[in-house]
Amino acid sequence: MCRPLTLDNPRRGCSRFGAAATLARRLADLRARDEIFFDVQVDTLFGATTQALLWMSVAPTRLDYVAAELARHPELAFVHATTGPSNLAAQAMCSGPGALHHYLTRRLGHVGDIQALEVTPVLATIKAAGRATAELPKPVRATHRS
Repeated sequence: MCRPLTLDNPRRGCSRFGAAATLARRLADLRARDEIFFDVQVDTLFGATTQALLWMSVAPTRLDYVAAELARHPELAFVHATTGPSNLAAQAMCSGPGALHHYLTRRLGHVGDIQALEVTPVLATIKAAGRATAELPKPVRATHRS
């Protein structure tokens, strides 16, 4: 029977993994070939129990300025430009509904050049995935079944 294997005590697990250095090297090799990934599931991310997607309309000439200003807000997980009537989107992550309201009315409300704002509360996240690096995903190889 295999017990949990840790890098600080590699002998607790199955002996087929060898020493910690060997395990670390094998994991690094698997990660480099994109043959393994780590999926982390958390109920609350860093104390953020309330999330919302923000859809903003900003004049195109002011888009870079507003996006750069919002990127400095610690309440926002991401800020990105998009197309359509709402040309700037962000995800707010706050400690509760009151904190979200405070952010929207006191902080975001004072950012100039936001012509319109729509807020979509995130009530539950069923499935989410992302990469830990800024690299573009590699093309998926087609597999053929006989």
